[in-house]
Amino acid sequence: TPSEIKSIQVKLNNELIEISKFTDKTDFDKKLDLILYGTGYESSDIFSQKRNINLVLTRHSIVYILKKKENIAYPKLSLLMHRDHSTLINSVKRITECLEFQKENSEQYEIFNKLNNNYLNLQKK
Repeated sequence: TPSEIKSIQVKLNNELIEISKFTDKTDFDKKLDLILYGTGYESSDIFSQKRNINLVLTRHSIVYILKKKENIAYPKLSLLMHRDHSTLINSVKRITECLEFQKENSEQYEIFNKLNNNYLNLQKK
């Protein structure tokens, strides 16, 4: 139960983050919030229907990381992300193209790179 969860500190980008504020969320939401750290978004934003461009680019990046690095199958990812599988396939395609064509100067690349670095830092602990 959440009341039994102790405060945990995670080092992310050379900064200690308290995880106690995430105790009412699922493990998946906690992981998303840590990957999203520093973007100004939380997991609830990712699941929302909001369509502002930075949020959409962030959502694409999250889907790519979960699919390619966590190896989550599309049916399960669809349930976790509250999105149709074809939407998720499109997200992965967009990030793949961005990485293949080395669009380092693009906003999409910058957002992906930040989230990917957060993800990689979480894997080191």
